[in-house]
Amino acid sequence: MNRSPITVTILVLGLVGTTALADGVGSSDAQIRKVAYPILDNILNGMAKAHFEAYVRDFDETDDDVLIKLVLSEKGDKTEVGGLWFQ
Repeated sequence: MNRSPITVTILVLGLVGTTALADGVGSSDAQIRKVAYPILDNILNGMAKAHFEAYVRDFDETDDDVLIKLVLSEKGDKTEVGGLWFQ
């Protein structure tokens, strides 16, 4: 999948920040990227193809409570998404 540099940077920073906290993922950037990039590909491909199972394949499903934060802004007569977070 083609990744824009900005999307990759934002998503990898989020994944690296998350995975760096997990035990056994790795201690170097290279080790963390080796784990993070396939997960990132699953998420982006799932989103691009509207394939929910691919999108959530690597998500932790043990917690039933998920906080979703959606940031919207109005620009003229248009409402745009400024951010979307899952925790």
